[in-house]
Amino acid sequence: MLNYLGYTYDELVENTGEEMQKIIAPEDWERVERTIYESIEKTGEYDVQYRIIRKDGTRLWVDDKGHEITTEDGRKAMISVMLDISENIKLQDELRKEAMEDSLTGLLNRKGAIFYIEQSLLKNHPGAMFLLDINNFKQLNDTYGHQAGDQVLRILGKILKSNSREGDVSARIGGDEFILFLPGCTRQDILNKRADRICSDFRKTGSVYNDVELSISIGIAVSDDAHDFDQLFKLADKRLYAVKKNGKDNFR
Repeated sequence: MLNYLGYTYDELVENTGEEMQKIIAPEDWERVERTIYESIEKTGEYDVQYRIIRKDGTRLWVDDKGHEITTEDGRKAMISVMLDISENIKLQDELRKEAMEDSLTGLLNRKGAIFYIEQSLLKNHPGAMFLLDINNFKQLNDTYGHQAGDQVLRILGKILKSNSREGDVSARIGGDEFILFLPGCTRQDILNKRADRICSDFRKTGSVYNDVELSISIGIAVSDDAHDFDQLFKLADKRLYAVKKNGKDNFR
């Protein structure tokens, strides 16, 4: 443990006052305390993963397995083994990122979008889904090549990020189709303003490809009308189709 933390024994005692809680990252402490006490009460053992704070201020992920003992003089105590799992956590994060991210735009992919939107809907949080489609994208690829197509997809990804708040879900779900989900936002005037800005930003940026009329069509559905991702998606898709049928470069 001293090696993990970078302390000598005397330094550890001085910095913690022998209260080991002080080496646990503050954001993990409540969860760790609850897990340990509930597990000890049920089985006399615990197994919990958390971050410890090292002498230099950096954090290290550890797996802490322990059990309750009674000392020779009758005191209750806990003894545990701590293992550095930082590399495992890093690998898990990378695999999760690969599984749920679109590598071209840096947005979520379809799987990631479904996961986060379903989480929000399960909590009965209101929200709105924008389903976006790039108009004349095939013509762009045919005229300027697939590198230009990739660049335009990245451009739309950046526009969605710049029009997102923390907690919003932005994703490329395949080809030139994108999703923006706004939890907690169902007011029509706000949704209209957001959609109008996205259409305008894309129109301006895409104008460099002047041989193709690039624009965005958006179908919008609010969660008051749907209870899961599929229902919400179908509603947004129906409205997107109506926009494309009636002149494109707009939202409904």
